[in-house]
Amino acid sequence: MRLIKFLAAFLLLLGGCSEDPSSRRIQSWRNSLKSDVPDFDETRTAAEGGSADAQMTLGEMYADGIGVTQDAVEAVKWYRVAAERGYPESQYRLGGMYYRGEGVLLDQVEAAEWYLKAAKQGHVDAVSRIGVMNEDGIGVPQDLVEAYAWYAVGCKIGHKGFLLRLHATEAALGNKRNGMLAGAKKRAADYLNRYGRKRRPQMPAKRFWW
Repeated sequence: MRLIKFLAAFLLLLGGCSEDPSSRRIQSWRNSLKSDVPDFDETRTAAEGGSADAQMTLGEMYADGIGVTQDAVEAVKWYRVAAERGYPESQYRLGGMYYRGEGVLLDQVEAAEWYLKAAKQGHVDAVSRIGVMNEDGIGVPQDLVEAYAWYAVGCKIGHKGFLLRLHATEAALGNKRNGMLAGAKKRAADYLNRYGRKRRPQMPAKRFWW
């Protein structure tokens, strides 16, 4: 419930994503956000009208059973619609559904692909996930160099928690004594230049921490 309230406030401040603000259906949905919980019918109408914000919100409502019977398959459907339009929060959440096998067959490879898409757009939590998955070889071949690069990005756009991972990975790479650390720092510099800026405010996603 807290997440839905936060989401409502967030979307009111954000304004919109690739949509016509004069659309009556979308504006009607935005008006519904002034209540504690977005109206399901208004949200669905706005989602069907093309609002990526509403599509993501509708996915969350189905995922948590807010205003509608919980339905992971429908949640995946609406997350995917917005994710395929390049909406980073939906890409992140869709990755979580694949990671846990909710509404879809469990597929960590697919999860990693969606997390990576969101990470490249500066989604902090997605940066953390793709770093861990590369470090541990989950859904991707184990690659400490790649993990180090993403942790470096996380340190810049995220929080101090990334430093622990960065230092641990640096130590592991340094102990190999085969030039991997130098390569990791070079890749990190490249990623910082390409992805080292948070593109949009991030919403908490407590459901998806493993």
